[in-house]
Amino acid sequence: MTIRDLIDLLAELFGWFGILAAAGCFLVVAILRLSRGHWEETEAVVVDNADSSQIRWMTAEGVLHTRTLDPHDRAAIADPEELHIYYSRRAPDHIRFDVAGHGEKVLRALGFSFLGLGIVAFAISLIALFVPS
Repeated sequence: MTIRDLIDLLAELFGWFGILAAAGCFLVVAILRLSRGHWEETEAVVVDNADSSQIRWMTAEGVLHTRTLDPHDRAAIADPEELHIYYSRRAPDHIRFDVAGHGEKVLRALGFSFLGLGIVAFAISLIALFVPS
């Protein structure tokens, strides 16, 4: 087995692995998006009391919701004056400060990384076809 044959074999292996792993990651992201339901964006207000902080927001139906902020949530708020949150249509009491969850972001980044690996490996495999032995 020559070096060229080894490069061909590894490029083919990494190419298929990258494409299939990316497809798997993107499939899981799609399933997560379908299962989480629709999240609506709305403006929110932070109300500081003597003993705690609360966040208040109104749904599209006009229902006012209130929730006490824990220290982790308080640290996630960059600008309390311009606060936009996302609430679940299924359960308006559930909010997030970002439209996508952390797990979804990680899977999406992994999917794009694997896709890049697969594309680079297939490109190396194609280039190796034209290199004389």
